[in-house]
Amino acid sequence: MKKQKQTRASLTDLIYRKFGYDYRITATIVDSLIEEMASALKRGETIELRNFGVFELQHRKSSIGRNISAGTAVKIPERYVVAFRPGKNLREAVKDYQPDSDK
Repeated sequence: MKKQKQTRASLTDLIYRKFGYDYRITATIVDSLIEEMASALKRGETIELRNFGVFELQHRKSSIGRNISAGTAVKIPERYVVAFRPGKNLREAVKDYQPDSDK
C-alpha cells in the first residue's frame, strides 16, 4: 500500500477542521506561511521553529559528476541547497516509528 503524505491542501483542511476558520482564510494563511519561509531562505536567513527544527541554506562546492548514459564527465556547479535539522521534540516523536506490517 502507498504511503500517505501531507500536502498543502490536506494541511489546510486539517487546520480548517481544527479551528473552524473560513476555508479561504485558512488556505491564505497556509500559503502565506509557505511563501514567507521560501522568501526568508532566498534572503539567506535561517528559519528556526522551536521544538520542530531548523531550515537553513548549505553551500555545496562544485564537483564533477558522470552522465551515465553518455559516459562523459559533467561539471556540477556550486550551489546552495536547503537543509533541515530536526529539533529534539521531532526526533523524539519519530524515534520509535514502526511502519504497519500489513501495509
